[in-house]
Formats: sequence, structure tokens, C-alpha cells
Amino acid sequence: MLLHAQTDDKKPLAFEVASVKADVPSDVPTGIRPVSAGGQFHAVLTLHDFVQVAYGTPLALLPSQVVGGPAWVATERFEVVAKASGIANAPSAGRDVLSLMMRTLLADRFHLQVRRETRELPIFNLVLDRADGRPGPRLHTEDGQCVSISAASGTAADPSRWCGFRRVTRGAISARGMTLDEFASGISTHADVQRVVRNRTGLSGKFDLDVEYTPDSTSDPQAVSSFGIGFATALREQLGLRLDSTKAPVDVLVIGHVEQPTPD
Repeated sequence: MLLHAQTDDKKPLAFEVASVKADVPSDVPTGIRPVSAGGQFHAVLTLHDFVQVAYGTPLALLPSQVVGGPAWVATERFEVVAKASGIANAPSAGRDVLSLMMRTLLADRFHLQVRRETRELPIFNLVLDRADGRPGPRLHTEDGQCVSISAASGTAADPSRWCGFRRVTRGAISARGMTLDEFASGISTHADVQRVVRNRTGLSGKFDLDVEYTPDSTSDPQAVSSFGIGFATALREQLGLRLDSTKAPVDVLVIGHVEQPTPD
């Protein structure tokens, strides 16, 4: 089944204007800048990266979840500068709208056609590491001090009080008021994981958690860094959790057709 960027009234959401340029100089950094106050969207990505972002909500798809297409899809970078009025001040709702606009641009300028399939891929199951089922010292039932984004309004809208991930870096992850389903999903795109992670701990409710570790140069979560404890060890010792490697059906996006972008 082909996927299209359509709203409920069947009219595709699109940028007001958009410029797509190839042959991006090597000194221009890769990434997506935050939408400006004036609604300007600016990104420098490969087509593969664009698809990961445009079709992954709320988190980008993993590289392994986008397959197919010619070689240039994963190597050639493109610069997109576009106008996306109305979403600069609405980051939560704007993320979904921006994704639909990106899908329309990919269809219009790259003639992209994709379909969803299910394939057997390596994943991680997040499980309890301790036989007695007790969590680790840095995994606690939530203290109730954070505010959900959906309920935030007025003075409660202070981002420092929002539930969810507070810090995600290569070396530290902290979260407040989060289910372990959300935690598992959130760490799947982390540099030290890069696989779909499914919660199989059996623990329900919401938790506050903090984990600190030393990143390993191999980006293997099971590895132990020569400079300190690795991600897998930190999960076990600090959260009482473990990542078990296995294979399972995973939704992937298959690029069925794509062309070099039409010139501006």
C-alpha cells in the first residue's frame, strides 16, 4: 500500500514555498534546525535521513527501518529551505504537521513512493535483570512532581516541569514520569542502541530514572568501555534492567520509487 501525506480532508499538507539544492558543500553541517520564529524550515540531510524523519512519529525511524532505493539515497545530501508558517510556536502539534509537509515535498520533488512491510530484524527486549524482580537504585516510582505536556497550561507549562526525557546524551539519560514502554521506545534511536527496543519487564506505572555510563567507541550497548562502565552495565547496575538481543517482526518502509529532485 502506497503512503501519502494527506490530512482528513484528503488535501496534502505542504510547505508554502520550498527550495531543494543538491551538491551541498562538505563544510555545511548535516541536520535539521529548529523552525524559526518566522516559520523557516532548514535541513541538510540525505534522502534516507529525510524519509526517517518524515515517516517516523513521534521519533524518527531507525536506519534499518528504511530500505530500498538507489545508492545515492543514502550518500548524497540535499539542502531544503522552506516556509512552514503556523508551527513555530506549537512544537508538539507542529511535529506531526511538519512530518506531513516533508512527505509532500518528498513526493513532489523526488517523486518518492514508499510502502510499509514487516520484516524479521534484530531487536532488543528490555527485561528485568534481577531474579527477585526488584528495580535498580536509580529506577523509582514517579514522585508526581512533573506535569504531562498534554496537561500543561498557563504557569504549569514551564518546560522544566514537563514529564518525559530530561537529558539524553552519549553518557547520560534521565527521565521523569515515564512508562517503561516510553523509555524502551525512546532509547531505540539512541546512539548506543540503534535497534527497536520493546518493554518486556512486566512493570507498569510511571517511573523516574537516571543512568550514567561511558560511551563505547563501538556503539555496541553490550560492550564495556575501556574508560568505564558501558551502557549495558549501567542499565543493570543502576536501573536493574537488561537488553536481550533477539529477532522479531519490525515495520519497515520500503522505497519503491524515487528520482533526483526537480530543479528549483
